Amino acid sequence: MTNRMSIQNKEKILQSFFQLLNTSSFENITVVELTNTAGISRKTFYRCFKSKDQLLNNYLEEIMYKWIKHVNNNYPSSNDELIDLLFEFWLKHSYELKILINANLASRILDEFNEIFPKYFIELHNNTKNSNLTKKDRQSLQYLAYLRLGGIWNIFANWLTQPNKIDFNILLYLVKQEYNLKLIIDNN
Repeated sequence: MTNRMSIQNKEKILQSFFQLLNTSSFENITVVELTNTAGISRKTFYRCFKSKDQLLNNYLEEIMYKWIKHVNNNYPSSNDELIDLLFEFWLKHSYELKILINANLASRILDEFNEIFPKYFIELHNNTKNSNLTKKDRQSLQYLAYLRLGGIWNIFANWLTQPNKIDFNILLYLVKQEYNLKLIIDNN
């Protein structure tokens, strides 16, 4: 199979996956349903993915790659900029993220972000303090990053499923205010 055909088949499968997730749980989606919806053979599916779990994992890895590229192209110099980048990125991918959240897969998304986000949080903290962090400082900041990212993700995920409850810009403002309040307390 040519590379172009492989990419097209993967895109068809992914589109079918999200289409099916709109009406079925992840556990109930079968490879047969995926291939029928995508209009491909099972053999073609298995050339692209070993399983539907690998399909989901590949999508999440692709999202993380895009996040890394996004943050590296717009490297934040403040906590507000980091929050802006997160919300901007999540909004750009909100269609798929909302489907995954509604399919009870929000924790899988957060798990992927937990693998990457602390690095940027620690670097940002290190740059604003103009110092070299100790190993203990880095470990503490890693867990603080988990806490803050988990809260921010929870707020965004809830907003995404119920966007009429609060204006997006007000939500973003509230997150920044809370985040900065905690930083003031942390610095004392």
